[in-house]
Amino acid sequence: MKTVAGVCMALLLGGCSAAGNWLGGATPLRVEEVGNSSSCGISGAETTLQWLGKREAVQAWQTQSGIELLPEGAVAGSYVLISMGQRSSGGYGVTVSRDAQVRDGRVQLQGTFFAPKAGQMNIQMITSPCVLVRLPEGAWRAVEVSDQTGRLRASAERAE
Repeated sequence: MKTVAGVCMALLLGGCSAAGNWLGGATPLRVEEVGNSSSCGISGAETTLQWLGKREAVQAWQTQSGIELLPEGAVAGSYVLISMGQRSSGGYGVTVSRDAQVRDGRVQLQGTFFAPKAGQMNIQMITSPCVLVRLPEGAWRAVEVSDQTGRLRASAERAE
């Protein structure tokens, strides 16, 4: 009987969490991580999110920075660059889930931020991990990225 009650409770809670986005006004959105690098030349220790806009703006950023993140034949959309900030060693990184959501015109991205374990040997060099993400066409007014604990790491208003 306890097993049946446990299964019913799990289904109920699962249904509530799945309905939570719908009831809360969030709309699912698929995004695409199109490029990443361990060294993006970003100074400062804070996580940043930069709304680059269209492909041409990304190409201009690449020319200025000397870092190639946009693949040949990249499709239309709006691009954002998420940087983890400058770090004093290797072992850091960031990735972004394909599953995002839109709430009140704000694209909410879910990132996973990696750091070396305490005491772990790492290459000693300045790094600044970043990831380039393509958003589908849409009238988004802002974008934000949260980490794996749910903490908001960075946000930016639309730059286009």
